Amino acid sequence: MVFQFHTDAARLALACIGESVLRFNECLSQLDATPGHQLSIAAMSTFGDRLPEQSFREMAAMRPFPEDYQLAALARRRDRVADLLAGVESAKAASGAVDIVREFLPEAAMDAGAAIPVDVYLVAVGHALGDAYIRYVVYDRGHWAIDANAGVPVILVNLTVVADTYPGDHEQVVKAIFSVLAHELFHCAFHRYLERALPDTEHIQGVERFLDILVDEGIAHYVDRVTENEGAPWLFPRDRAAALMEQMEAAVSRLLACPSSARDIEEVIVAATTGPYWKKFGSMGGCLLVAAIDERGDRQCLREIAAANDARLLLATYERCRSRGLPELGPCLRAIAKDAAQ
Repeated sequence: MVFQFHTDAARLALACIGESVLRFNECLSQLDATPGHQLSIAAMSTFGDRLPEQSFREMAAMRPFPEDYQLAALARRRDRVADLLAGVESAKAASGAVDIVREFLPEAAMDAGAAIPVDVYLVAVGHALGDAYIRYVVYDRGHWAIDANAGVPVILVNLTVVADTYPGDHEQVVKAIFSVLAHELFHCAFHRYLERALPDTEHIQGVERFLDILVDEGIAHYVDRVTENEGAPWLFPRDRAAALMEQMEAAVSRLLACPSSARDIEEVIVAATTGPYWKKFGSMGGCLLVAAIDERGDRQCLREIAAANDARLLLATYERCRSRGLPELGPCLRAIAKDAAQ
């Protein structure tokens, strides 16, 4: 697996925000046909937003720049976005990120994806909520479109969101971008593996759907932190652990009480995986479980958990090897963990 970066969309958007009227008009016509720009705008609809009625060309010609497509944010952060684009292109961190991802993947997943480049589109306009995300895309009649059922995965990184929200100096933010790319690359390879090795897991619901989050998002979020830590285990913050464990226990209890309620299931899943970083109790709760195991130096066990997509084994292993300062499983989670031993 390798990252294959596409930068035309970001470069053209930066030029559009520049001072030269001649260059501005020239870039607008190119941007409308740039795959990365098409993808970043198409991806907006997957967040539930209605696309603005004005074309990008019309909005980019306005002064002051409108917030739509983040043009105003890009105008404010133009220099930083340009620096980040150059920093990502010149960084040596891509191969290191791939190597760390491979440490957490089942062997079969690495075999299946070893020779496949992952297309990464660096963009500067798009949805304000998305710093980096995967979309499944198809090329149809000269345009790229989002198609979750038939498309191939690509990663989009919105450099304007990154410039606007990531803390730290230039080097720290470039490093963080590669950490997030490692996170998304894990998802790409792991989901490809699941489709081939465990196809029956695609349409699960209820508590099983929540348990899948603990493995998929838990490992991906941990890969993110380990990449930022240059491969070393990440010590999970003890002051965050108890609250996350309580939230996971409450979510499982709710899902067990209402196993077929579509409303309860959706509310739990959305709350568990979206919002501010430490509020995503499913994603970060899974990260807590994974971190506790890696703290003991057992990445082979984590690969086995990923190979079986087995949250019960993840919970049971956590309970067996958690170190001092990490909370016990609650009664509902403990009962699920016991299923792994039977």
